[in-house]
Amino acid sequence: MSLQTLIDRLVPDCSGWGRSTGQRNLLDLIEQGMDELTEYDAEQMIYTDPDNEGFPPYLLTKAGTYKYDVTATNLSATALTKEFGGTAYAIRCKKILRVFIDVTNGASDYNKRWMDAPMFYRFRNPYNTATTRIDVAPVPVRIDQPTEDEPAHVEFVEDPGTTTEQNFCEFTWEMPRLVSESIPFPLPKRFEQAMYDYVRGSVIMSQTAKMNDFLNRFEEFWKREFHMQITSGASTDSGRVEPIDC
Repeated sequence: MSLQTLIDRLVPDCSGWGRSTGQRNLLDLIEQGMDELTEYDAEQMIYTDPDNEGFPPYLLTKAGTYKYDVTATNLSATALTKEFGGTAYAIRCKKILRVFIDVTNGASDYNKRWMDAPMFYRFRNPYNTATTRIDVAPVPVRIDQPTEDEPAHVEFVEDPGTTTEQNFCEFTWEMPRLVSESIPFPLPKRFEQAMYDYVRGSVIMSQTAKMNDFLNRFEEFWKREFHMQITSGASTDSGRVEPIDC
């Protein structure tokens, strides 16, 4: 299913709005609705590098440089993309969650002035014999979240040195920008109705300046439904709390 199908449904009910061009167009409203619906730090929204064993990509750093854009240029992932309908679409960092390093058995340089306490990245098997990627330590950084025209930034408080496989950068990803009606609908099919409600409600609000049943249903039902679906099923975290040796 493409966005064209959804827009075909909306056009008869949204008089005065264009399909995908002009200041008042339905494609822009669908994009806004998708961003609103997916504003959630669930595990499925965290970007992982396909070539980094299911972990976030590394941030590539240079000695003497403290601030970095969180873009493909500065990440070990060769491209930031998600596949929809068999086609890879460019995405970008939506929200930086943390930067951390592997400190299992001295796997990374832990000799820094500014470093948080070690922790487990995921629930661990106490009987395993792994020597890497068990204990991690968050790296204190300053974060600038992205704007419409600027990417997210990470600024270290201590020189990170020249590294290519040390600083994991964990962030959520933003839905691809809807530049064409031909892009496949990038959400499960049942949430087509959520986008219909968001767009219809937004059009009505632009005319009346009042909340309405469509927007209320989006806020009170569809957001909760999406959050429930995106946090259910298989996970890399058991939710159990690891005991701390005293």
